Amino acid sequence: MACIPVCLERRVPSPMECQAGQDKSQAQATRMIKILFMLLSIWPDAAANPRQPMNLTWMVLSTTTGEVINSTSAIYPKNTWWPDLEFDICLLAVGSWDIGDWEVRTPGKPECGAGINRCNTRPPTNSGPGCSHFIQQAALRDTTFYVCPVGRWDRDRVTVNNCGGADKFYCATWGCESTGTVDWEPPTRGDLITLSRVPGPTGLTGGHGRGSLVTGPCMRFLCNLVRLKFSTEGKKFPSWEAGQSWGLRLYQSGYDNGLLFTVRLKIEPIQTGPS
Repeated sequence: MACIPVCLERRVPSPMECQAGQDKSQAQATRMIKILFMLLSIWPDAAANPRQPMNLTWMVLSTTTGEVINSTSAIYPKNTWWPDLEFDICLLAVGSWDIGDWEVRTPGKPECGAGINRCNTRPPTNSGPGCSHFIQQAALRDTTFYVCPVGRWDRDRVTVNNCGGADKFYCATWGCESTGTVDWEPPTRGDLITLSRVPGPTGLTGGHGRGSLVTGPCMRFLCNLVRLKFSTEGKKFPSWEAGQSWGLRLYQSGYDNGLLFTVRLKIEPIQTGPS
């Protein structure tokens, strides 16, 4: 028996069916867009370009007064710029040691000034390191220091308790120090920064006799510059915008005087004017 071929015709959808299919596709697309916006509202950082240049400002502040003693700005993407930060210990000491605000506002004249043939004969307040007299500033320049971080999550609770709080400059006991200019290796590892002296002349007037007056580094007040560098751990630290604090103590006979400083990052979008 012969087979009879059957021709199958392809069915063409009606206009109403085509419209229904288009409406369904549009509804699905609308739902996907709504879901995307919902996710972006939950995780706003997902919409941000991590390589987007921003206005970054690194600040060093006196923890005691809140005054900014160093501010360094540039345009870079977040988490890509780690400049060295320099500041003077005597600016940090305002309100804490032997120095008043007026001396900072007129830094060219603590004791000596350009064109004067001899220094002010008023004696220093004491023979130790300080900021109110050029002899004390020079003594400070020749004094080593050590730095201790505030307690963080990556330090065990016993260590944090032993190191004390701000009243002890976080250096209540030996073993808390992480950086500085002392002649031993600080035992606390993995800190976010290192702090060292900016190289330069030492001594009362940097090799010149006291009578030469205006030639030494401490004759113009700011002669105790230190340099802060970010460590490998510091470059990975995620919370600089909240700020991190340290205590700095002088290594001297008797009581080790100290100061507190904070490092903070401010991130702002780049301001663009009208086109």
